[in-house]
Amino acid sequence: MLESALSARSHLTQTPDTVEQTVDVRPELRTALLPLGELGRIRQYLGEVGSLAETLNDGARLARTSIFQL
Repeated sequence: MLESALSARSHLTQTPDTVEQTVDVRPELRTALLPLGELGRIRQYLGEVGSLAETLNDGARLARTSIFQL
């Protein structure tokens, strides 16, 4: 379901609000994928956060999400 949310977001116009939501769903994905041992997918999703947070100039989001990186 969370991956579907990311997919749906990719079809929307990139506004600060949609980018924020795209960033915010990634830690939730990590929480869901970690018990499944999906480390590669976790790294992929969290790796995308850096550039997204930079477009927002949002150091707090970047720092918060970086905590979850493996």
